[in-house]
Amino acid sequence: WISGRILAIADSHGFELRWLPSMGLMARRQGRILACSPQVERMVTLDRSGPQLVSVEKGLFQPIEMEGQSPDQGPLLAAFDPSGQQLALLLPSGHLAGLDENHRAIVQAWPTGIDGHQHAKCLALAGDGALVIGFANGTVRSYNFKSQKVEFAVRLAQAPSALEIHAAGDRIIARTVGGGFFLLSRAGEVLLSGDG
Repeated sequence: WISGRILAIADSHGFELRWLPSMGLMARRQGRILACSPQVERMVTLDRSGPQLVSVEKGLFQPIEMEGQSPDQGPLLAAFDPSGQQLALLLPSGHLAGLDENHRAIVQAWPTGIDGHQHAKCLALAGDGALVIGFANGTVRSYNFKSQKVEFAVRLAQAPSALEIHAAGDRIIARTVGGGFFLLSRAGEVLLSGDG
């Protein structure tokens, strides 16, 4: 992950944050990065002590309180919206959660659970609150929290490894493990696909 001033690098042992352009070390931690906001000013990380919300420039690592779960059972996946202010968490129970002002994971009433959540590989959160989840079998599903319904479910030829919602909110980009991509409309129509 990279922004104009910060570089976040993950490896099998942990992650480090570096200042750009000097590449000066800001921090090195064990654990893994679950999500970065678009400008890398906020992150969600997971280590043995549990999930944390990180304010990168301030160097603050604040624990996310996960009621009813042991600390090592943090979220499966996390995603920030394009503004970096809203956050969605997919929990091991299959529920979706957001954070309150005290960094507590608050389970959403809808949906009551994500079918196949244990096979979810990536997610993206739109500025309007819609959530898109990619699964290992190639399925991409979009959830609309305002109408409380699934907007679409489409099966791609390859499993998505990362999802991104275009800043304007009208397109979804699915990158695949094999290096390909799919461009989807917000209705789930495949508009373009290819390699690279």
